[in-house]
Amino acid sequence: GDTIRESAKIVGLAEIVESLSHERPFRPALPIHSVVKEVVENWRGSIHPKIIKALVKVLGVYPVGTMVELSSGEIARIIKNDPVFPLRPWVQVFAKEDDENNQSKIINLSGKTNLYIKKPVGAIDRGEKGVDFIDIII
Repeated sequence: GDTIRESAKIVGLAEIVESLSHERPFRPALPIHSVVKEVVENWRGSIHPKIIKALVKVLGVYPVGTMVELSSGEIARIIKNDPVFPLRPWVQVFAKEDDENNQSKIINLSGKTNLYIKKPVGAIDRGEKGVDFIDIII
């Protein structure tokens, strides 16, 4: 029939994520936060919302390793996502050069109402250009 099994739809989404997050001859690899944004914005009608929600739950709006600028101007790396508050993950804030303690700090943004992610900066900090979707879900 015309129905496509849910497992096939999930595999299709995994292929989209894998393709977008790796360099191709005609375009550079997208950072994984851009891949999530692309899927949410442009594939909504083609992929069931339940499957897109599962992707966001697994990867987060800002996947682990994404570098972000905070509202304070500090640069941080996402270290853990909060499934209840996907826009308020745990971050590792990097020490400023003029900080005499010169130590990074860990902050749970869901507990800091006055601090938020302003924007992603740079690429995902995983030492690789693309992200293997299979590594993320296993």
